[in-house]
Amino acid sequence: MTVKKQSSGKWAVTKLVKDHNHEFVPPDKVHSLRSHRHVSGSARSLIDTLQAAGMGPSGVMSVLIRESGGINNVGFTKVDCQNYMSNSRQRTLGPGAESVDEFESCWESLLQRFDLSDNEWLQSMYNARQQWVPVYLQDTFFGEMSIMQGSDSINSYFDGYINASTNIHNLIKQYEKAMAVRHEKEVKADYDTLNSPPVLKTPSPMEKQAANLYTRRIFMKFQEELVETLAYLATVVDDTGSAITYQVAKFGEDHKVHHVRFNAFEKRASCSCQMFEFSGIICRHILAVFRMKNVLTLPSNYILKRWTRNAKSGVVLDEHTLGLPCNTPESLAARSENLRQEAIRYVEEGAESEHIYNVAMGALHEAIRKVAAAKKCGSAPVQTTVFNGSEQLQWCSLDEDEKIQELRAELEQASQRCEAYRTKLLSVMKDMEERKLRISVKVQNVRLKMKD
Repeated sequence: MTVKKQSSGKWAVTKLVKDHNHEFVPPDKVHSLRSHRHVSGSARSLIDTLQAAGMGPSGVMSVLIRESGGINNVGFTKVDCQNYMSNSRQRTLGPGAESVDEFESCWESLLQRFDLSDNEWLQSMYNARQQWVPVYLQDTFFGEMSIMQGSDSINSYFDGYINASTNIHNLIKQYEKAMAVRHEKEVKADYDTLNSPPVLKTPSPMEKQAANLYTRRIFMKFQEELVETLAYLATVVDDTGSAITYQVAKFGEDHKVHHVRFNAFEKRASCSCQMFEFSGIICRHILAVFRMKNVLTLPSNYILKRWTRNAKSGVVLDEHTLGLPCNTPESLAARSENLRQEAIRYVEEGAESEHIYNVAMGALHEAIRKVAAAKKCGSAPVQTTVFNGSEQLQWCSLDEDEKIQELRAELEQASQRCEAYRTKLLSVMKDMEERKLRISVKVQNVRLKMKD
C-alpha cells in the first residue's frame, strides 16, 4: 500500500495491492500467530487461581488445554502463560526500594507489622544487608547482573545438559555442548544486531545514535528508558555552583522523586538512583534532564564500549586461545574463528562506500603481502608489536635482510647522485670565477682608456 499527502493536508491511498505477500497460515496453526494470541480475562482469572494454589506453568497450561477442548482453542501459547505468571508475581512483589531511607523505613515497618523485632535470623540478615540489598550496591558496577543471578544463570546455562546423575566423563562432553550452544546464541545475537536494524519509537537523534552504537539487547533497555522520559518532569531545586540540581519525578507520582546533578559545561550528570553506575545504562531521570537542556546526543562518557557493537574490536586472541599450544586443533580452530569474526566485521564496514571500499582493498592487499612474507619465514619467530589491543605484523628476519639490502642500494645511489651534483656544482662555480675574471679585465681596460 502506498499513501501520499495531498495539498489539503489529508493523506490518500494511491496504490493498493490486494494480493497477499506471504503464504496463508493453515487453520491448525493460526493460534501461533502473534496477532491471534491474547490472554483473556477468564483465562487470567483461572491462571491466578491455579498459581495461588502452587501450580506451575506446565500444570496451568494442561488445565487450560483441557478446559478449552484443545490447544488450538486456548488462544495463547505456553510462553505467553509463563510471561503472564512471571509478571503477576512481579506485580505482587511490587517495585523494590529505590533509596536507603526507603529500605530502612520498609524494613522497620515489616518488623513491627508482624512482630519480628526479636527474630535472630532477620536480625542477622539485616546486619548483612550491604551484601544482598540492591540499593546498597548501586554505586558498584555489576554490568546488568542481579543479586540472584549467580545460581539462576548457572542452572539455566546447564539446563538440559547435566543432572545429578551425570558422571565426570559425560560432564566434560556436556559442558562443551553447552559452550557451543551458548557461542551459537552469541553469534546469532551479533548477526541480528548487525543485519536487522531496530524499530525506532521516537524521532530523537539520541535514539538513532544509540541504535547505531549499542547491541540489540542493550538498545532495547536504553529505548525503554528514553521513552519513559516523556512522562517525567524535571524541576530546578538548586542552581548555585557549576552543577545544577534537578528534582525528577513521574507525572502523578510526586512522592517518588530522584535528584539529578548536571554540569552543563562538561555535560556530566549523576542521579540518586545510580543506575548508570550499577549497570552502565543511563537512566530515564538523567535523560529527562538532557531533554530539558537540549542535549540531543549521548555524551561519549555515557557510552561504555562493553555495550557497543564494537565491544570485541581490537581483540585478536582471548586468554584461553593464547594459553593453547600453537599446533593443536583447538588453537587452529580458535584462530580461525577469531579471523572469521574480524573478516565479517571488515566486510560490513569496508563496503559502505566506494572510497571506503578502495581503502579496504588496499589494506587487504597489504595484509596479504605481509602474510606471504611471514610464511616465507617458515618456523622462524615473527616479531609482533601490540598497540591498543591490535596486533601489527613486523618484518621477520628474512624480510629485514632484504630491507637492509634495499636501503644500502638506495644509500649508494644517493651517494652517487650527490657526487654528481658536487662535480657539476664545482664546474659551475669555476665557470663563474672565469667569467668574473674576464669581466674584471674588461672593466680595467675601459678605465685606462678613459684616463688617456
